[in-house]
Amino acid sequence: MVSSRPPILQFATLSDLASALGWLPSPAAMRLWGGPQLRWGASAAEVWETIQAAEHRVYALVDDGALQGLAQIVERDGRAHLARVIVDPHLRGQGVGERLLRAVLAQALALSVAAVTLNVYRENRVAIRLYRKLGFDFCDADANGDSLPMIWKGGLIETAGR
Repeated sequence: MVSSRPPILQFATLSDLASALGWLPSPAAMRLWGGPQLRWGASAAEVWETIQAAEHRVYALVDDGALQGLAQIVERDGRAHLARVIVDPHLRGQGVGERLLRAVLAQALALSVAAVTLNVYRENRVAIRLYRKLGFDFCDADANGDSLPMIWKGGLIETAGR
């Protein structure tokens, strides 16, 4: 259920990460979300350390105290790299992913970086569609492997409360 108040974007906690890990039903889902460096069955504390959550911003989209989604911004080489985007499976298809990404993208742009990038697995068609809708485009059409790099080319950015 979505409340009448807009959801808020806040820094994620270890508890938020633990909840998000519970949304991952399989090793394949863990790989799609976190990449090959994350181990299936790892504790939230282990994942928190592996993704360097203390150094790289992890955001939670929260509505009336309920976690709706999670995403990370990793600053590197003058870029803000969006990573580990996930939405509560019960809320998928309701615009939550778009609200989360718009809010996180606004945070990334506020960092005054030269570019905003992300990687997405080829088979994650739903995510690719959303990223394209929000102004991301492939930046290496000949990329080898399963992961495709994307870069933000611009577009309207609104707050999470859209």
